[in-house]
Amino acid sequence: MSAPRSRSAAATGSGDASDRVPAEVIERAKAAYQRRSDGPVVAIVSEVVVEPGGEQRLRFEHELTYVELQVTAAEARCDLRGRVQPPQLRVELELEGSPLTVGEGATEGEFAFEGVPRGVMRLRLVRHEGAVVLTTDWFRV
Repeated sequence: MSAPRSRSAAATGSGDASDRVPAEVIERAKAAYQRRSDGPVVAIVSEVVVEPGGEQRLRFEHELTYVELQVTAAEARCDLRGRVQPPQLRVELELEGSPLTVGEGATEGEFAFEGVPRGVMRLRLVRHEGAVVLTTDWFRV
C-alpha cells in the first residue's frame, strides 16, 4: 500500500496521471488570481438579460457609490452606457488580458464606451486626481 500524498504533490503531477490536476485548470486558477482587485470592489448586485446575446443591464453597489450599466451587444462588439453616483469620477474600462484601459469622464454621472470587443471586463472608478478608488466585479459580455 502506498503512502498518502500531499495536495501539492497531486497538483504538481508527481504520481500517476489520474491524480494530476489538468493544465487547463491550473491556468484558469492563475488567471483568476491575476484578475483580483488591489482595492475595494463595487459588487454586482443585479444582472438582467433583456435580450439573450443582445442587451443586458447590470448594477454594482458599494457603500460609497453605485453604477448602473446597460450593455448592447452585436456580433463581436458591444456598447456600454452607464451612470455612476457620485458623478465626480472618471470611469475606466479594463479588458481582461489587456494592459491598457480606456477612460471616460463622468462629470455629469453618465459615461459610454462604444465598439468594445466582447469578453471579460470591469470598470475602474477613479477620482480626477488619479488615484484608483474602486473597481467593479469582473463581468462577461
